[in-house]
Amino acid sequence: MLRDVGAVSSAVELLGSSLDSPVGVAPVAMQALAHPDGELATARAAREAGSLLVLSTRSTVPLEQVAAVAGPWWFQVYAMRERRLSLALATRAADAGATALVLTGDTPYVA
Repeated sequence: MLRDVGAVSSAVELLGSSLDSPVGVAPVAMQALAHPDGELATARAAREAGSLLVLSTRSTVPLEQVAAVAGPWWFQVYAMRERRLSLALATRAADAGATALVLTGDTPYVA
């Protein structure tokens, strides 16, 4: 109230990523079931919108391929019973350019 709103921006800095919008794309699994480009299309759209992508562990496209077309992105990871599998996925994501991990804890069982 009583402030100059002549130049308004929704841009935000989030954990080191500069985004045009504070709205991110949540992890959605198996996207190729709905569209032939699957997660690649979503990554491109998020990048073009200046938004953040959170890539699902259950992606139908290898994370390295998604990373090649994505803007800023994070990787969703499950705490699997075999911890080394979680660590291997997290390492792959970090090596491919993910800047954060999003831990999902609401899945009752992941092999």
